[in-house]
Amino acid sequence: MKQETESLKCAVEILLELYHEKSTIGEDHEKTEGKLLSVLADVLSYFLGITSKNQQESWTSLLCLIFDQLLGLPDEKFKTTIPVVYVHICDILSVQITPTLREALCKIMKRIGSVYNIVNEQK
Repeated sequence: MKQETESLKCAVEILLELYHEKSTIGEDHEKTEGKLLSVLADVLSYFLGITSKNQQESWTSLLCLIFDQLLGLPDEKFKTTIPVVYVHICDILSVQITPTLREALCKIMKRIGSVYNIVNEQK
């Protein structure tokens, strides 16, 4: 189980890195973006179907990595990614999660509010 998530974590990190790179343009960028969005949706959907507490804990580090990486995306790429994962994020909030994952989701929701001008940023 741990090896499964470690391999997936490595693959997701590579996709996110390629997606974040400015040098990836044109058709390569579109392929990377499409693959990344598909993988992210699948990972979050799979997490929601996990019934084992141990397996959920194993996948939590992968989700935290994903959310941390999403926070580092430029606004335009963040805006492209969020519609694909937003419903899954909302669904994850309805299940029992660790404080670490809750904190990562809180940061994502605040960034969504900022990027989509849903909230007024107060200093």
